[in-house]
Parts: sequence; structure tokens; C-alpha cells
Amino acid sequence: MNSIIIEDENHSAEVLKTMLTGYCPEIRLTGIYHTADDGIRALRKKQTQLVFLDIMLHDRTGFDLLSMLDHYQFHVIFTTAYDKYALKAIKFSALDYLLKPINLNELKEAVQKALNSQAFNMKTGHINHLLSNISGKERLRQISLPTLSGYNFVEIDSIVRFEASGSYTKAFFINGEEVLLSHHLKYFEDLLETENFFRAHHSSLINLNLIKKYVKGSGGYLVMKDGSKVDIATRRKENLLKALDIH
Repeated sequence: MNSIIIEDENHSAEVLKTMLTGYCPEIRLTGIYHTADDGIRALRKKQTQLVFLDIMLHDRTGFDLLSMLDHYQFHVIFTTAYDKYALKAIKFSALDYLLKPINLNELKEAVQKALNSQAFNMKTGHINHLLSNISGKERLRQISLPTLSGYNFVEIDSIVRFEASGSYTKAFFINGEEVLLSHHLKYFEDLLETENFFRAHHSSLINLNLIKKYVKGSGGYLVMKDGSKVDIATRRKENLLKALDIH
């Protein structure tokens, strides 16, 4: 797989080069570039299948670089120091990242994932989705939901709730649509923990913004804006009421 590194720090670029040449024989490194402009020129000229892209590139970002391209016929692995918002946006777009200093096992795992992913034409959707989220710094707006056949790109505000279904999860939308997803419920709970979703029951993760009614009772339950009813686990009731600011 032809690969390039776009990284503004010489030391970081050389360390990554050494790791790739020593431990990832499936990768053919064809160049290292230190600015966004040089990286753009390389991507327009070279047949590249994999890009290791630093998020911070002098006075630009890796996101700026991507926004200057029309098509993305390559796999991207972001390399970055910790940036909570950027990492969340990358996760929401189902793209890969490596935290600096890069861990060798994590690098090998990310490379293997890239090697196994032959659908490079799908990357345009993922990257456009990422750029849409990054453009609205106040909050993330969209998420990539992994289905059995690919990914659905949806507005977060359109998701009413998630329901556990064995090793899978069902997503329910405000328009009445249901989609079976290829991850367990805990995956979505962790991913959406800062996006106003709440685990109301061991099998239910709800969008707090789309609750229509709270019905009191020994257990109590919620009526969501799509008309569905969700039970509230006794041990989660107090935290739910706090989240809803109900006294």
C-alpha cells in the first residue's frame, strides 16, 4: 500500500517512518511532507492509498488540507496530540487516529485495518462528514452509524433512542425509521456520553432532547417524541430526574 506522511515535526515524522519501515512491511512509504501545501501537491500527483496526517500543520490543520481536496481515494490515519474535540469528531466519523507518542501495537492495528478496507471510495463520505462536524465548533452535529452493510451518516438530533439487541443495537429515528447497527449498546453510550444521551435502562439509551413525557410510578417510564415508551431502571431514576432538572 503506497503511503505518505504529512507531519510538520521532523522528529515525529522520522519516528513514524522508522516504525513503518521496521514493523509494517505491507506499507511502501513514498514521501514525507511537512506543510499542508506540499501534502496537497503530493496527493494530487501520487497514487496514494494511505495517508498519515498530523492534525496541526504550522498555521493550518489536517482538516484544512482535506477541505482543499475534492475526492478522497485513500485511507486516512490521523496522528495527533490529545485534542478532545478533534478526537470526538474523528470518532463520530468512523475514521482512525493515533495519539502521540505513537504506540507500535496501535500503529500495526491501524495499518491492518487500512489494509483490510478496500472500499476507498467510501472515504469521501466519512471525510465530508468529519469536515461538517469540524466546521461547527459549538457542537457535533452528525455521526456515522456502523450498519451490517456499511455506514449511515445521520444527524445526532434525529436519533430518538438506541435499544440493545444481543450483540447488536437498534437505532430508532424521529421519522419512524429503525436501523440495526453492528456494535453493542455500550459502544454508543461511550461515544455519545457528552451529547445529551442517557442510559435509562440496561437495554435503552435515550436522547434527552426528544423526551415528550415523564410518567411517574413505582418504576416510571418515558414517552419519547416518536411515541415509543421506555422503562426507567430504578437505580437510574434519580440520575435521570437530575438530568431532566425534575425535583
